[in-house]
Amino acid sequence: MRKSNQAIYLLNTFSPFNLKRLGIASSLARSKRPQLSKFTPGFTLRSSLSSTHPPPSPPEDPLPTPPPGFNSPVDTLPPPKKTGSSIIFPWLHGNQPPRIKQYPYPTANFWSSILSLLPIFIQHQLCKWLTARILTGAVSAVYFPEQFLQGVSLAARQVCESLSTPVERDDLRLMLTTRFYDRIINEVDKLESEKSKVTIDIPKIYGINIRDIWVTLGPRKAYSEKNREYRILNWMTLTLAIRKAQDDNINESRAKVAKSFSDGINFKVDVEIDAEVTYTLKSAKDEILIDDRSRRPVLFRFESPHFEPSDRIYYKVSSDLIEEPPVNWNWRVGDIDYLLEIEDLENEAREEKDLNQLED
Repeated sequence: MRKSNQAIYLLNTFSPFNLKRLGIASSLARSKRPQLSKFTPGFTLRSSLSSTHPPPSPPEDPLPTPPPGFNSPVDTLPPPKKTGSSIIFPWLHGNQPPRIKQYPYPTANFWSSILSLLPIFIQHQLCKWLTARILTGAVSAVYFPEQFLQGVSLAARQVCESLSTPVERDDLRLMLTTRFYDRIINEVDKLESEKSKVTIDIPKIYGINIRDIWVTLGPRKAYSEKNREYRILNWMTLTLAIRKAQDDNINESRAKVAKSFSDGINFKVDVEIDAEVTYTLKSAKDEILIDDRSRRPVLFRFESPHFEPSDRIYYKVSSDLIEEPPVNWNWRVGDIDYLLEIEDLENEAREEKDLNQLED
């Protein structure tokens, strides 16, 4: 059995999801793992984009494209049934628009004046290609994106199952980030106080697509509110924390970027799942408040830990081992359908507005 097939076999037969844990990490069946430092020396956006290796491509949707004017049975379903109850749960219905229609990606001109002149769409595609290379270099091309996406479909179903009544709090604590868990449990407590019941299921998945890969570089303290040592640079889905210094020549800038790579790293992967989703909300008297069945894209955000320093993403293994063990960490779901992301963007806009009013 080839090593690549063996790795896929291990993922399918021993998945942490079966143990109610959201671990998409799999065995990296290679004698040498590509070191993160290979991207560090002299890293610049321009030199990285000159590589001839194409970016990883998502799997194709197995469904044929319907003819114009065709309405599937799912599209013609009646709207969700609602009553005058005040019970709500933050799950999108099939007839609701996405929380963020067009993401306001930050643009920057700190690397190249030519880059800032490119259209937003091209900048986004370039950044997505770059961040995919960084993530692939950290976890190996054997694992990402193929094995990662295999785990995503199973993870999404298990999260929905644990969100359904009776809610599996212990399982959610393992599968969700702390912040997202607290946000969801707050809504679950409201449902349970009124003895309402929610059921969420994904009976069929048609396709999976990687929408964004967010990479954060630098130590965690650089992103705290008390930070005074680092300058935060944002471009699309890439964020760097660079220590402030008076010398700002080219060589010094490259050294600071390389230092940012080695000081710490964090990944977030936004995955759109084209799926048939059923969502039912019932009152304490089993009155159907919402009964929604629709095919729509569901966005799941998977987050890694913040590795500090960056090489902690790997196991420390002895040199006499033939093959390295799997990475010693698990992905966790940090958001669904931009529930937290839209709240963050609204808070940032509100704070910026208040600051502008104070300056006026």
